[in-house]
Amino acid sequence: MINITENPYKSIQVETEEGIITVREGDSIEFIVEESGEKVVGFVTKFISKDEKLKIQIFSKTWNCELIWPIVQISEGSLKLVEDIEEEND
Repeated sequence: MINITENPYKSIQVETEEGIITVREGDSIEFIVEESGEKVVGFVTKFISKDEKLKIQIFSKTWNCELIWPIVQISEGSLKLVEDIEEEND
């Protein structure tokens, strides 16, 4: 599970190896699913709930749909901001 340091309105602050990053609605992100090791890439459309019940809703061009991921399923240290989703999926 990722370590969230703050969860203000429409954003989260996450502790990573590079330091604390802020992820906002509309940001492009990638992360690894804890159980399967699958890499997920998309852009954040919404944050649902708070604290350990927090879920991140993203639009994934890979699956061409919106997906909802509970933070408990995201591998620790794997959440990153990415510059351009198009490059990641090509």
